[in-house]
Amino acid sequence: MVSDNDMIMITEGLTNVYIARKLTQKSNLTVLTNDMRVAMEFANSPVNNVILLGGDVKEYAVYGQLAENNMQYFSVKHLFVEVDAINKQAGIMVSSISKASFIQKAIRSAEIVSVVCLANCFGEKSLYRVGSVDLADKIITNSALDDSYKDYLFGLNIQVYTSVDIYEE
Repeated sequence: MVSDNDMIMITEGLTNVYIARKLTQKSNLTVLTNDMRVAMEFANSPVNNVILLGGDVKEYAVYGQLAENNMQYFSVKHLFVEVDAINKQAGIMVSSISKASFIQKAIRSAEIVSVVCLANCFGEKSLYRVGSVDLADKIITNSALDDSYKDYLFGLNIQVYTSVDIYEE
């Protein structure tokens, strides 16, 4: 999904930290992120560049108007967005309004949007709606995803990527 020399964005989330760890093996990536843990994965890489957006610190990430305003200066090929729930009726959902707003702005800056969501969070709901499921070009999850959701996503022409263990080393 990611090639050497790409400019990508990885939003806040533990699964995204593991994705970042794997991507450090690539060369000449420019990585834009609001997650301090993602930034630290790339910080010591002599062959990749990381840009940490500024903003209000909330646990491991930055959010708020400053982070959203900074995003307007960037255009990325691939965006990896970690979410808290995917529901057929409610769409893509997260647990905070600041996260929802940030993701909505990030999507506007990306050519390809990959939504990262653990299989046990499909069919669930969270408090804030990011948007409809079809804003995703790709869904990344683990292999426990129910076949009915795979069929639903395929029907929306969304590519689905599963892993036996999304955290495997």
